[in-house]
Amino acid sequence: MVNNMHQANFDRPVGVSLRWFVFKHYPPDVAGNYLNVVAAWMSEIHREYKSQFVFFPFCTESEQTDIKAFRTVRSGLGIKNFPLSLVIPTGFSNLRESIGRCGAFLGTRYHSVLLAVQQKVPVLALSYDQKTEKFMKQAGLDEFFIKVEDMTLNLLMEKWRKLILAKKELIQAYSGICREQRRLALRHIDLVEQAVLGKKPLA
Repeated sequence: MVNNMHQANFDRPVGVSLRWFVFKHYPPDVAGNYLNVVAAWMSEIHREYKSQFVFFPFCTESEQTDIKAFRTVRSGLGIKNFPLSLVIPTGFSNLRESIGRCGAFLGTRYHSVLLAVQQKVPVLALSYDQKTEKFMKQAGLDEFFIKVEDMTLNLLMEKWRKLILAKKELIQAYSGICREQRRLALRHIDLVEQAVLGKKPLA
């Protein structure tokens, strides 16, 4: 069973996005647990499926840079030559294409979750605010997100295995989700246009 899952789903790298949380987001014990659980999850997934990992930083210039989270997780792995690489895309198209080359994705950054769905890459979201949770629920993906404050290794492994087993169904569902999101976006643009032209008040 493990070998079949590896061959079917881990022939491509696992993408990861993380966030460095300051005190205003979470107390130190919650923020520390979040990164420790991710490191333990990586070790477990690599041990079971020989997975390789690609880290995508979405914020690289402020004091809250995602690179801090990357370094903390990497130092917590405790495995020499662990297959975790850092990719800094050269532009949006390159970022989207790079995420599309992943076999599955663990996403903390909201836009990494959206891009994974757009690229039809099975994604498990780690939610730290309402926008991620709201998107996952509205898209019918309730089973595939975890609140950061609720994270445990057992829960993350359970959700991850469920994600991989549902890969084909999720890819099909993502197509419909993307169509619906485009429809809603066009509808919002239409409403703004009508308001600007004075045909309809903007709520």
